[in-house]
Amino acid sequence: MIEVGVEPQTQAIAPGERGAYTVTVRNRGNTAARVAVSASREVADWAWANPTELDVAPGGSATARLSLRLPPPPNPPAGRVAFTVDAGGAIAMAAVDVLAVVDVSASLGPPEGEKWGYPLTVRNKGNAPAVVALEGDGDGVTVDPPSVTVEAGGQATASVHVRGRDGAPFRVSIRPETGAASVVTGVAEQAAAGGVRRLLKWPVAVPVLAVVLVAGVLSTRGGNAPEPAADSDIGGVTVPDDPSCPARNHLAADPAGLPPRQVPIPSRYAFLEVRTGGCEPVRFNPCEPVRYVVNTRLAPAGALADLEAAFALLAEATGMTFVNEGPTDETTGAARPLIQPQRYPGRWAPILITWEHGERFGMEDTNPAGGRPFSVGGVFVSGYLIVNVDAKDVRIGFGDGATWGRVFLHELGHLVGLGHTRASTDVMFHELALQRGRAQYQAGDLEGLKHMGREAGCLTTPRPAGA
Repeated sequence: MIEVGVEPQTQAIAPGERGAYTVTVRNRGNTAARVAVSASREVADWAWANPTELDVAPGGSATARLSLRLPPPPNPPAGRVAFTVDAGGAIAMAAVDVLAVVDVSASLGPPEGEKWGYPLTVRNKGNAPAVVALEGDGDGVTVDPPSVTVEAGGQATASVHVRGRDGAPFRVSIRPETGAASVVTGVAEQAAAGGVRRLLKWPVAVPVLAVVLVAGVLSTRGGNAPEPAADSDIGGVTVPDDPSCPARNHLAADPAGLPPRQVPIPSRYAFLEVRTGGCEPVRFNPCEPVRYVVNTRLAPAGALADLEAAFALLAEATGMTFVNEGPTDETTGAARPLIQPQRYPGRWAPILITWEHGERFGMEDTNPAGGRPFSVGGVFVSGYLIVNVDAKDVRIGFGDGATWGRVFLHELGHLVGLGHTRASTDVMFHELALQRGRAQYQAGDLEGLKHMGREAGCLTTPRPAGA
């Protein structure tokens, strides 16, 4: 009988570097054995044994050296890669911890449009996602957005806006959370006539009037079901979650569309507001219907169907019931009353969803939607969502990138109380145009939503005065 062992069982290796394991083969039988040594397919392209075969006497042992040389990034990604070592049919488990490498660079493109817009491309040649802060050097240089998340081997774009005299030099600092910072430079020049294409200023960001993005959700059933609570990555620091205090480590950095508080953006899920005590998120009572009305006067064909499909996914994910009370002629603004006895006697005004010209609310054509939920006594009771009919380059459906289905899922996520996260694969990441594949809630979204729905228990909704 052949036995095999591997030492060390786990070791950390950086991309492009080499490591080695000692494979010991023991022959417990009474006849000599010739044993072939090999590694499983997870590392087969990077590993080799020396020697590849061992002659092992009865009752004896022999050793081989299994060497690994990892390729340069971006593959394999950072993290643990488990594999097996086979020696004549005997199997031993081992693993390599691939160290994270962040290698960020950036370049500026020529100005676009008459408003001094320069496309900035940020590339990550590393094997781990990089959160990169982008900062203009000087009062007249701004970057939109001020930070991007760049996947391993991928790229992200932003727009640099320069206000200054023609020919003046300017600088943009590129600062990843880990790894070396860098600077790109340019010279201000008058752009050709035409509109500025503000790259990535598509993030479903809130309008200037400080409306909070309104919420969307997806199924907790099936292959994307959230895993149990784990440690969280908060601003690059791993901190333990506390099941008795769900909001700990998960406070949104940009509540209600206001400027970010001094809170790092969580990596998995975030709550817009917390109740007294700081542990429970503010949410709707999931045990009674959440009602909404829709003003579709300006809605394009297919938009309402996408909205209803997003609500259905939200209901499936949370176990909540959302009721469309039908059309309305009501329009919205920051001062929309929560109590409207003439329209909605004896109750809180339902959520209002309306398609409007965004310029009325300070929304540029790169901002497709925004809104906010309203809370009373630590419970959401109403809200509104403005959908910008002038938004550019947003398609009907739930496909890649900037689609209305993805916008509604994101906005409905805000409506039930979720904030932005740093995970670029999640619907609650603010740069939705970067996402690929069918729009749906991912693991981080679903884990946050379970704290908002029926699984989190019922609440008591305050009654409006005079009800």
